[in-house]
Amino acid sequence: MGQTGYENLTDSEKGELFLASGVLAFPHNDPDIAVDYSGMSGTITLDQYIDLVNNSTIPLYFKIVATITDGDSSKWGNISVNVGLVAASGKTSYKWQPTRVVPSAKVTEAIRISIQAYTDAGYSVLYGDDYADYHYYFFSHSSGCTIIDFDDFENTWDGWVPSPVGLGEIMEAFAYTGAYTLRFVEDDTDNFEVDSSGQTIPIQTKYISKTFNTSGYVTAFLILHLTYFYNAASAPLPVIRIWTGTKDYIIRVPTTANTFKPYRIAIPLSISATENVHISVLFRDLAIPTMCWSYIDSIIVVGFH
Repeated sequence: MGQTGYENLTDSEKGELFLASGVLAFPHNDPDIAVDYSGMSGTITLDQYIDLVNNSTIPLYFKIVATITDGDSSKWGNISVNVGLVAASGKTSYKWQPTRVVPSAKVTEAIRISIQAYTDAGYSVLYGDDYADYHYYFFSHSSGCTIIDFDDFENTWDGWVPSPVGLGEIMEAFAYTGAYTLRFVEDDTDNFEVDSSGQTIPIQTKYISKTFNTSGYVTAFLILHLTYFYNAASAPLPVIRIWTGTKDYIIRVPTTANTFKPYRIAIPLSISATENVHISVLFRDLAIPTMCWSYIDSIIVVGFH
């Protein structure tokens, strides 16, 4: 498929990298990835799920080869790995886990990710390959920026509008800051669909939304904390979908179910006086054993001059 602009892809094409007839790869993050390292130190792991689909008639061995094209390569680790075998007419979801030393200041770095398919276990006979360019925006919401908006649902919706009415509930439980969180669920309904890579994602008809003014800044970011994932049994990992007028981010969260374990998510925002943000979280609330939902808290919007 080459280097078609990500924003120009259809939903079914989005994230598809390559490769050869019947062999596809779908990364679960947009190529523009924001990392808010506030409060972190040492080395962090940057989880990136990549769904590999082998619709060919032969088994294939996959490999990820990544190169730092703009940035300090000495700060990165685990960027090239052998994924292993995907059977003919099979698929797998691989969690690629590059590491990066926490920066000391705001920085943007670029990585070229090549995904390769081989016909042999020795990775010597190439079947097909292609690449995508990723940009990682490292920043801290507590350093060098302006807090444009801070919402922690302290017994109020803080200007977020649920759609439809009745979606979500402010609760005194599992807070990241303060005492309250937003439990993202609607009684007796589901909020999911299966995308073109066969993965379960939230739909765009059940969401909360709010408009921000990011004009006058060079860059701006939204930060969100998922604090708790309730999973009755056999439900998928939580997936958060955040979209604006120009971007659609689908982020799978590798958290531990039924455990208070805040997980921070960040995305870049456009620079606009009317940047409208929608947030949807996968949930199922019809019957055990598939019931699951998430608690979110402390949504922050920051801008850098």
